[in-house]
Amino acid sequence: MRGLADGLGLGPGDRHPPEIGARLMAQRGRVALDYGHDQYVMTIPPPSQDWLALVERGAPCRVCLVFAPLALTADQAEADVHLRESFARGALVWGTTYARCRF
Repeated sequence: MRGLADGLGLGPGDRHPPEIGARLMAQRGRVALDYGHDQYVMTIPPPSQDWLALVERGAPCRVCLVFAPLALTADQAEADVHLRESFARGALVWGTTYARCRF
């Protein structure tokens, strides 16, 4: 995860998030993150229509990476607690990105 964070240029969660360039791609209701691999992108679970509309308009979006694992069964409340605890421990990095071309 730290290698991914470094590759994306993410910064510490307690500082202003750095601009990491146009890393999001959106098409037909799907969004993917280009993390710098030659052949692959990271698909994002189906987004809300509101968030998708923001991405498609090129609005700035935050990418947040938490180093501690989160159970796949975690609900929204558990994910929120996990995020807040990770932030408090300094185990979170982030950056600002936006959409570029379609994939």
